[in-house]
Amino acid sequence: MKQTKRHHDAFLYYYELGDKRSLVKAGEKFKISEQSMVKWSKAFDWQKRVIEKDKRIALIQEKKQENTIAQRKVNYQKMIDAQVALFIKNLKGEGMTCPHCEGKINLPRVIINKVEDFEKLLKLDLLLSGEATDIGLVKVEKIHKATNVVVMLIAEYIPVDKLREFTEKLKGMEVLEG
Repeated sequence: MKQTKRHHDAFLYYYELGDKRSLVKAGEKFKISEQSMVKWSKAFDWQKRVIEKDKRIALIQEKKQENTIAQRKVNYQKMIDAQVALFIKNLKGEGMTCPHCEGKINLPRVIINKVEDFEKLLKLDLLLSGEATDIGLVKVEKIHKATNVVVMLIAEYIPVDKLREFTEKLKGMEVLEG
């Protein structure tokens, strides 16, 4: 059977029913028997097409969300860059001149005015860039994970009687605490 416009329209309506999707409802809309709808559904593989269409729509929505998040990050980073530039100008004593005061007054138009605020902005910038904001913690966590893996491997491959001897050697080397 070749798919006609009517078949296609019936499928689109069937798809658009969403959670309330049923062949009976689609058949009622197009004045087609349930039996014919079942045949059309099988002949034109509606279930597979629904899944494929859902996947395509999900990918499009995911891409839009990723683009929105990426654009927000870009905007945030522009704001951070502007604040950092103003902070540096303030440190140099330059400030911003008032356009309505004939340049007589310097205005500190910077949101950050303390080193702590500057540090927070830099951490936010790193976070938005996907970088670690606290290097010490990251290193400790990685070392802890690596140590656990080594301990598990040692316990798995060294016999118990040799494990005690190995542990004593490590204590002697000041690798393990008493």
